[in-house]
Amino acid sequence: MLPRIIAFTTVFTLAASASASSLYKCQSANGRFVYSDTPCRKDAETIYKKQSSPEISGSVGRDEFVEPEKAEESGPDVTAAYVFRARVVSAISSLAPIKVASTEYHMAQGKWPKDLNDLGLDPKTVNSSLVDQVIIKDGGAIVANLNQSFGTHKKIVLTPKVVMGGTQVEWSCASNFTSAQLGGPQRICESRNVY
Repeated sequence: MLPRIIAFTTVFTLAASASASSLYKCQSANGRFVYSDTPCRKDAETIYKKQSSPEISGSVGRDEFVEPEKAEESGPDVTAAYVFRARVVSAISSLAPIKVASTEYHMAQGKWPKDLNDLGLDPKTVNSSLVDQVIIKDGGAIVANLNQSFGTHKKIVLTPKVVMGGTQVEWSCASNFTSAQLGGPQRICESRNVY
């Protein structure tokens, strides 16, 4: 087991360090495009060079986020968008224990919790490196105020809906990021104004 963990950590570290290097788009003599973190070979034309950074906190709303049909043209910028979306998914995943606790509370009490205290959680301690604050609104909606690294006043809202005759709860996700930032048509959350 330990060798697998070490191998995974090594691959993850290499991938993270590669994302911080320059990226080149090269076109060979036969017209093929190659992306590389090293300069183009002498027999290939450098189409563009871009300095990439794993810290994309200030890039929200810039050219990194393109509609899927334009993604082929954008090259390395797509990587930054995928890293950003992975961070959004991580923030959503961090809310899973609160969703579970809220669902259990609703099934036991027949109503949604009014706040985190109803779930036995201290609002001052419910945060992470991506989420600054979590509150519960009317109807059981979980509102996560995201860290400044996502931009100013960015939020994720998870809204419950009781289905199957009251035996299950489905959660929908909405955020005030743009549709392109959230992944276009196959986005991770609905893009709209939230609380």
